[in-house]
Amino acid sequence: TVSAQTGVFATGCRISPTGGSKALKVWVPVAPCLSNPSCHTESSRLDEQAGLYFAQGSYPLDSAASCSSDETTQCLFTLNSTTGQLLSSKLLADNITVYSYSASPPDKDGASLLWVFGFESVCKHPYNSFAFVRVNLQTGKVFGQPVCIPQNITVHENPGMAAFSADEKYLATASGNSETGDLQLLVFDSATGAAVVNTDLQGLKLRLGVSPDAPFIEVW
Repeated sequence: TVSAQTGVFATGCRISPTGGSKALKVWVPVAPCLSNPSCHTESSRLDEQAGLYFAQGSYPLDSAASCSSDETTQCLFTLNSTTGQLLSSKLLADNITVYSYSASPPDKDGASLLWVFGFESVCKHPYNSFAFVRVNLQTGKVFGQPVCIPQNITVHENPGMAAFSADEKYLATASGNSETGDLQLLVFDSATGAAVVNTDLQGLKLRLGVSPDAPFIEVW
């Protein structure tokens, strides 16, 4: 639960190596936005080795959490994962929005592989300017050029419903088109941006015992 007044919420349970668990209260520097998906991406990264938690959000509750004069801007927050203390709030390059973080350890530059929306001037995609890019989350520095998805590929509905493979070679994202009812499974090569799998999962509704005329179904 989130308090709009205090910005405090309970994350659920934190599991210890001995098998015990405890609730962790974290100070959240943004207003609750569960009813407004446009102000958060539901994606985050916990760096257990560094003791840091990273997530983006907008509409800051106070100036310490602000990274821009525009309150709708997606700021990258860094929190102490033990105490919940806000350590920094940063505006990422090109005001990118992060939809998925690789779970692999940072590379030699301290950078992590991200699935993002942004870099419109580079990608020049007519609708979906999604790309892969390496970013040092602690400093906000971008390493290398973004790798854009093809201009003839459209990611429908929920780009945050995505995950990297353990070796970071691929990213899979699955949702669909709510207007047509078609499902969608996309698998991208993170090094080239190419869609190595692009399917509407024909026959899945039948296998699930769902009417083919049923409304849109998300896949995760």
